[in-house]
Amino acid sequence: MGNRRRQMVGAALAAGVLGVAPATGASHPTVAVSSVEAHTAAADVALKQATTLFANDRDAAAIRAFGRSRSQAARAGAEAMLIVRRAKTPARRVAAARALSVVAAARDERVPALVSLLGPADEAAERAIAKAALVDARGRERAARTLQSLLAVGVPTGAQVAIGRAIVALSTDRQAEVEVEADAAAGAAVSPRTARVLTTTIEVTLRGQARAGGTLAALRNRLPAAAAPGIDRAIAAIAAEQGAASAALAKLTPSMPDIVQERVEKVADRAAKAGGSTTPPLPVDAGVPEASSGQPADAPKVPLLG
Repeated sequence: MGNRRRQMVGAALAAGVLGVAPATGASHPTVAVSSVEAHTAAADVALKQATTLFANDRDAAAIRAFGRSRSQAARAGAEAMLIVRRAKTPARRVAAARALSVVAAARDERVPALVSLLGPADEAAERAIAKAALVDARGRERAARTLQSLLAVGVPTGAQVAIGRAIVALSTDRQAEVEVEADAAAGAAVSPRTARVLTTTIEVTLRGQARAGGTLAALRNRLPAAAAPGIDRAIAAIAAEQGAASAALAKLTPSMPDIVQERVEKVADRAAKAGGSTTPPLPVDAGVPEASSGQPADAPKVPLLG
């Protein structure tokens, strides 16, 4: 996770890298994409401030910073969806994919970051933080599905490959996130009510990842043939992460509050069934490879995502 991962998702979907000619006029979606990026950056800054303030036992100021972060994140998400709704041409769909990738990558990073704040926060803040992590997990899954929808309605060939890589990046590398959530739910620092919210977040995360495996399998035959090996590796990585998450949940379930144990056991069972692979998680650069055709000869290479 972290900034490197967000940079990979964003770089793959930058309109210039994809060789898409920008439209003209003040209403061009690139303007809105820059606004999405600005709101996302502001949300990051405010969340870092909240983290520092919570660590220094300045809860009142931390909660205000947390509120600013959520407000900025909500504005970024709303603007990204507006771009999606207005995306009626292939070029505008590329811009929509870029805006979605910015929001989704930020949500992806925030989920474990928010969960890590649960210890220092008081009970009221704890519930708000846990619910925020759940909102971001759900938003990430919706973004991945919307990226798939943009592929279905039509984007340039180079953008197809890049969006496929973005879906890979958003759907892998979740094992550590699930373990952070499970550790928090099993710890004495959170209330049973918060543990219930964390359980839902774990379920959303693993269900979304399993669904993404099916999405990637469906995309396999739609993208250039050179992308197939990378998609196969990503699907194997998803299976391995599901299996590892199931094992981690089984280990921690007995330490969780009674009200969530049965549900966590069911989540772990589903993950075990979705897994069934002993292949270890892949490194971050093992995403969908570059297509050997479909892009202009002089187009810059799109970096790998994972």
